[in-house]
Amino acid sequence: MAQFDYDSAYDPAAPVIPIGLANPDDDRPPLRTQALIDSGSDATLIPLTILQRIGTYSGEQVSFRGVTGSRMITDMYRVLIYMPIGISYGIRAIATRGTDEIILGRDVLNQWRIVLDGPGEIVEITA
Repeated sequence: MAQFDYDSAYDPAAPVIPIGLANPDDDRPPLRTQALIDSGSDATLIPLTILQRIGTYSGEQVSFRGVTGSRMITDMYRVLIYMPIGISYGIRAIATRGTDEIILGRDVLNQWRIVLDGPGEIVEITA
């Protein structure tokens, strides 16, 4: 099990965890960063600049609906996501522009047991 405090830089505080990102076809060590847990997001969203840094490539274009309800066309990229207790394989992340925030959606979250303790401002992750 891994346990992390919520990030109080968000208002209200939010569940943010350390992760690593890597190109599944590359042997370089993962890029270490952090990601916001968002159980309301179907897919994982990663800024295009980060996807380019890890050297992954787009496998397809998709249409998706953002939080504003408008449809957008964007590229999906294959990534490995190093969670605090293991690796999420087979992830096709949506490239985002104009933000530096990584959002972990249910495509990753549903591979783990995650407990969000809002009153305690703690997130717990187990296999």
